[in-house]
Amino acid sequence: MNNYAAPVTKPLPYGGGGYGEEGYEQYNDGGGVSGNGAVAAGSGNGGNGGGGSSYDSYADSGYRGSWPSSRGGREGQQSQGGPGGQSSYRRGDSYSSQPAAPQEDYNNGHGGPGPAPGNQNCVIMVYGLNTDTVNPDRLFNLLCLYGNVVRIKFLMSKEGSAMVQMGDSASVGRVINNLSNVQAFGKRLQFAVSKQAYLQEVHKPRSLPDGTPSFKDYSGSRNNRYMNPEAASKNRILPPCKTLHYFNAPPKMNEADIRDLFARCGGHPPDEVVIFPSKKMGFTGEKSSSGLVQWNNKTDAIEALMFVNHAEVENPADIYSDGKYPFIFKLCFSMNPISDERHGKE
Repeated sequence: MNNYAAPVTKPLPYGGGGYGEEGYEQYNDGGGVSGNGAVAAGSGNGGNGGGGSSYDSYADSGYRGSWPSSRGGREGQQSQGGPGGQSSYRRGDSYSSQPAAPQEDYNNGHGGPGPAPGNQNCVIMVYGLNTDTVNPDRLFNLLCLYGNVVRIKFLMSKEGSAMVQMGDSASVGRVINNLSNVQAFGKRLQFAVSKQAYLQEVHKPRSLPDGTPSFKDYSGSRNNRYMNPEAASKNRILPPCKTLHYFNAPPKMNEADIRDLFARCGGHPPDEVVIFPSKKMGFTGEKSSSGLVQWNNKTDAIEALMFVNHAEVENPADIYSDGKYPFIFKLCFSMNPISDERHGKE
């Protein structure tokens, strides 16, 4: 039986030791201080079992895409992928997949959007951020691939640093194991477990160089991908790579549209694009589309994901849709690079 941490609106009052540098920053911003005084390592890549972020997952799992959300956006499944394993894909061929490994216990790595009782190491220190470019939303777009993000706070007293509260300590471990030392926007990202148990809300956050607030709460975000056991099981934990899987795109979105979206959002346009064939002739009745995008290097792919993940894409009205809700374009890292063979090249 899978039990998971239910969302909470107020963190538990963890007691314990004093506060260090990150606690001082929290206090200065009016959030108060709470820390347990102990630093423990994350629990690693727990919960790495079933699911799949590769393209076959969406095709084989019956993924269909978009329904209107309560916040006015057009949402697909809250996940990175559907159940499935590795596959072989050639243009024009059908999909075939191998069963994924059984899912590990949900509590071993898939917490809800708030800290679980007794779980005191849910906050990460992030260093090496280019604050001229990176803001809470762009950092969320990267971290949400490894667990629920609860709150993000950029530290105004320590340039290029932020604190992030994840949903559980296993998510902290996955972030540290997969993202430490990756390059983004001319800097090398570093992660460490914070002494603080949780982040207090900041009611009047200061502004970052791009004008966005330095603090944001994501506990109610529909873009978190581990909100329940079913959604969590559809995520495959992968380190950054140069190939991204995109999904929940408009069914008639073509290669030029995809390149234009990345350019408009500030990311590098992909060097290679593969759009997966529609299961229905001429896109008739399809609710969304998906495919692969690839860059010549990993850094460009990481930066593009931070810019474009969860971008809104216009939903043209037609006989199948009233066009009222935009699509939320979603990205994740793919274990299947685009080869010349897959791209239809000799």
